[in-house]
Amino acid sequence: METHTKRNSIRALHSAAVGMMALLMLVLMVLPVSTAKAADETSFSVAALPHVAMGAAIRLDGKTIGICDSIEIAQKAIDLSLSYLGVTGGETSVVGNLEIVAAVHAKSECADLATLFRKFTQEEPLPVMSVVTREYTETVPCETITVNDPKTYECQIEVLQQGVNGEYAYTVEDIYVNGELTKTVVVNVDIVTKPVTHIEQVGTQPKPEWWPTGTFIQPAQGKISSEFGKRRYEHHTGIDIANKSGSPVVAADGGTVLFAGWLGNYGRYVVIDHNGIYTCYAHNSKLLVSEGDHVVQGQQIARMGSTGRSTGPHCHFEIHDGNAFLQPRDFIDFVETERSK
Repeated sequence: METHTKRNSIRALHSAAVGMMALLMLVLMVLPVSTAKAADETSFSVAALPHVAMGAAIRLDGKTIGICDSIEIAQKAIDLSLSYLGVTGGETSVVGNLEIVAAVHAKSECADLATLFRKFTQEEPLPVMSVVTREYTETVPCETITVNDPKTYECQIEVLQQGVNGEYAYTVEDIYVNGELTKTVVVNVDIVTKPVTHIEQVGTQPKPEWWPTGTFIQPAQGKISSEFGKRRYEHHTGIDIANKSGSPVVAADGGTVLFAGWLGNYGRYVVIDHNGIYTCYAHNSKLLVSEGDHVVQGQQIARMGSTGRSTGPHCHFEIHDGNAFLQPRDFIDFVETERSK
């Protein structure tokens, strides 16, 4: 009787063991990837199961995004995708917590390398961030300060301190996600040269009537008897306007008489300063202004003549910038008129 009871107990234990084994096999066949680690730690071998295999799961922030046969294939798929989606020259990484873990999976869920690459780059692109570090310099405009001077005229400007632009060197990080620039972060700024403030003194007195207008008018009427430029064996420094002796010669623009008197071959000669541009009138028969006088545009300053080196009454008219004689036609549209009778 005791022996029979023991046999029944052994049969019950055996039946229970067989049932547990069958249940374990069934669980393994439908086991989700998230429990792969626990299955991997068991001593049970899945080699004999026709629909289940050991492999690798690729997870992003805890979510399985791919399954393949091995960790090596998974890593290769990730590396190729990072290279494809990243920006050349940048430090590339996936946004989020990406991990590759060993896992038991259904063989039907297994993807090859090409399938994973297509999924991670086209179908469901990985969020790949690239950080590109670059350096550049930038010109920093200098500040301009204006100081009013009640002793000088409006538009009279004197530079008290010449401004100099500065230069800054920047180190920045351009951040791309899947090739698209999302933001730029300044990580360092070095001052190469500091800007120097530009200081100007500007007059506040109203401009007087004789103040230069900045444009010139024809200084005399008559025929153009000689042009500016090469003339026979010499360079003619102005334009000659011929008319009868005594014809009016007027100031081409307002300004200050710098010289009025006799000057060698020029004869009776007038020079007017128009704030750094000078007009000159030669061969006059009579001068009507003196050095230091202020004249307005169109004011008669002399009478035409033939003094100095001259072949007949005319106004030899010049424009000078302080360095060289300039072509008067660049400033005035000359119109010829009949000689006065």
